[in-house]
Amino acid sequence: MNLKKVFAIQKVLRERIAYNNADRFEKLILALKVEIGECANELPEIFKFWSQKDNNFENALVEYVDGLHLVLECGLEIEFDHDAWQISSQEYHTVTEQFLALYECVTILYKRPTESNFVELIETFLGLGKMLGFTQTQIEEAYLAKNAVNHQRQEDGY
Repeated sequence: MNLKKVFAIQKVLRERIAYNNADRFEKLILALKVEIGECANELPEIFKFWSQKDNNFENALVEYVDGLHLVLECGLEIEFDHDAWQISSQEYHTVTEQFLALYECVTILYKRPTESNFVELIETFLGLGKMLGFTQTQIEEAYLAKNAVNHQRQEDGY
């Protein structure tokens, strides 16, 4: 996935939405935590030991790219310089541990919105996608499709 490309695409949507109130960052943080939870909820085999439902990776990808929109928004919010950093992915031992680490990264970024904390967040987020078996191509294509939906929603007064 070309991060420079998706950051540029996200910036266009951000400018179109044009919400610049003082509470913007905290709302982004909460929305990101919700989307991470929605992604996890599509994968009951990972943590719902009481459930017999199967994982739904198609829906999980949709929720994952909703989260990607918000991760990128957080980067734009703190004026992250993606050219100054080499981004990889960070994976933990289990997917459950990955989700928990991701929540922690979001909280840390909220408390200390620095570029290094953002790098930790995006690398952990990308690691989650990798651990779920999503390819970079799948993620980028799903992101672009959802971005088009988000623009249409703005057009429709969502």
